[in-house]
Amino acid sequence: SNYSLLQYIKTLMNMTDAQLGIDATKGKELRALLCDLLAYSAAAQKYTGYNTDALVNEGYTSSEFVPMASSVRKIVVNNTVDGYSFKSAGLRFANVNNLYFKFTTPDIANTKLVVNGEEKTEFTKSGTSYVYFTEDLYATDFDKVFTVELYAGDTLVQTLTYSVSAYVYSMLDHADDDVKALAMATYNYGVAARIYTGRMTANAYTPASMQSGAVLLGDATVEGTALNVDKPAAGIEFAIRGKGNIKLNITAEANARFEIAVDRTNKIEHYLVSAGTKDYELPYELYDGMHTVRIAQEPGAFKINSITFVGYQAAIDAKDLYIEFIGDELLAGRYMYLNPNEAIDDATAAYAFLAASELGAQYVISPTSKYLTDAVANANVPALVVIDYQEGSGIDYAAIVANVKATYGNDVKILFAAGAMNTPDAATLASLGASVTLTTDNSGYESYPSKGASALNGAELAKYIRENYNFFTAEEVSAASCDMIVEVASPSNGYNDFHVYVKTSDPSGDVYIRYNFDHEYNDDRTKYASNTTTNISNFRVKTTDIVRVTEITETSVKYD
Repeated sequence: SNYSLLQYIKTLMNMTDAQLGIDATKGKELRALLCDLLAYSAAAQKYTGYNTDALVNEGYTSSEFVPMASSVRKIVVNNTVDGYSFKSAGLRFANVNNLYFKFTTPDIANTKLVVNGEEKTEFTKSGTSYVYFTEDLYATDFDKVFTVELYAGDTLVQTLTYSVSAYVYSMLDHADDDVKALAMATYNYGVAARIYTGRMTANAYTPASMQSGAVLLGDATVEGTALNVDKPAAGIEFAIRGKGNIKLNITAEANARFEIAVDRTNKIEHYLVSAGTKDYELPYELYDGMHTVRIAQEPGAFKINSITFVGYQAAIDAKDLYIEFIGDELLAGRYMYLNPNEAIDDATAAYAFLAASELGAQYVISPTSKYLTDAVANANVPALVVIDYQEGSGIDYAAIVANVKATYGNDVKILFAAGAMNTPDAATLASLGASVTLTTDNSGYESYPSKGASALNGAELAKYIRENYNFFTAEEVSAASCDMIVEVASPSNGYNDFHVYVKTSDPSGDVYIRYNFDHEYNDDRTKYASNTTTNISNFRVKTTDIVRVTEITETSVKYD
């Protein structure tokens, strides 16, 4: 009887983990691999024009392609010898894939090609050029890097470094959509294969190599290959597709501290850096998938030499909003980090950093002294300058305003943030320009604001900026573009009930199951979650509905 590969894949997809003899994690990895294999096959059908009316991945969902931030593709001219040169490199699609390297030579007998340290002698003539094809590359080899050296006799002429991932990266802007789609499907299939076979490797990146696909925070600068972190809350934010732990190699002249946040605010930890150059293993045990990582300085200065993780760097969205904060102790997080023996600064707990994080903004924190004497030659022009105002400080805020305008022009937007430590004089504040009054608090160490008050002020400042400046525009969202919608209702009993809409398979694309979550409590034993016996509150699904979503706005979901 006839039995195709597609039928075999479908059989595997319909088997349970127990039937396959694997655990749930491996089962998930296998199904992702099979779906990505089908997507790769379908992309090949489109690319070759074969049976495009019956794509093999019909009804299956493949992994989302995550744009790579960079990949290994480099050519070095070691010596110039007439007639000897690499012409191109690329990927040949066949039953098994190969990389190819095309080169020219006036004398093939006097030519030597060394690939990853091994001399090669078999070439294919192609017009006036020659082509070397690598050995067969399977999906688990797509990240294998080839270093190819071209010699004229014993003279090294050029060195080319290349990989399948480098080919994919170079195709992301290709004008032919079918070529681009095949490249992306190739990459996804390779990643899924490495995950399933356990061959995802640990890669060490320098901040310099990551820079194009990352966001440098708080005026951090790349010096050589390292990232210099010497300003309040300076650091780096990047994305990875990988799993496991993260390791940093850091050099510091004296003790310092940093905060690392994984997946925005899901996992936040604080680490002490000691003097010298050392590795710091951050035991996150990340699940395989996409993750965002943010590293920011608390107090002290240090350099990040390398960042190592199992997986690959992915591109991260640029931060379009740039805010400059001007202030001193409060913006450096004065006495925000406390332990029984000392109180030290923590810029990541200051309201400036928290507001910028809430807004998803790029930022820099500048000392007031920077703007007290003259205009400043700054490379980046902020959309907004926020000045921390302290009543009775003796600071010449009018001079700061004048120098900020001299630096960025008279149209620059300036906002004073006042009241964090003391109540401002309303008339004086009004004379300076636009302002927002924050919550005054002196309950922290030596009468500085507490960490909780600083968090509140960060949220208040972010809210004020959102509501009073046109930096943010609402996107038009349709039901067809959303697989899940979360709608937060008006507060009830001090809590916000919420609704979760999950799309059904209805072909219209706008039919959802609506789960209605209500807050439950048992303080008077009249409403409580059935699994609680103490005064614990939580949310639970009270009712469900099937609805047809007609409109999604910033504040509500409308449905029939």
